[in-house]
Amino acid sequence: MNHSTGTNMKRVLIVEDNAFFLQFFRETLRSRFPSLEISEAADGEEAIQKIKALQPEAIFMDVRLPGESGLELTKKIKAHDETNQAGIGDLVRVIESRPISKEKCWRLAEILEKAK
Repeated sequence: MNHSTGTNMKRVLIVEDNAFFLQFFRETLRSRFPSLEISEAADGEEAIQKIKALQPEAIFMDVRLPGESGLELTKKIKAHDETNQAGIGDLVRVIESRPISKEKCWRLAEILEKAK
């Protein structure tokens, strides 16, 4: 639930530098999931800013971005799971925190859905 609006709208972020693919992907998502709140970023720096500000439920990451690759960017989003409760494939919500380790500036806030 989006607590600020009281709706079940989900926030997603598309990180993609190719305008054609971004438009195609945005339109496809919007046609299949009209209640999605879709944000966009064209590079890693913009993506990190939007992740911090918007806290999207899902991030669709291009692997080949200008500058820092999507793979390197994804490594920066590692989250601390203090009780080891999240499993592979679980849908989780992470929030920014003080640096916990060299790689972790995020922590697990909740598990939204366990993988099947």
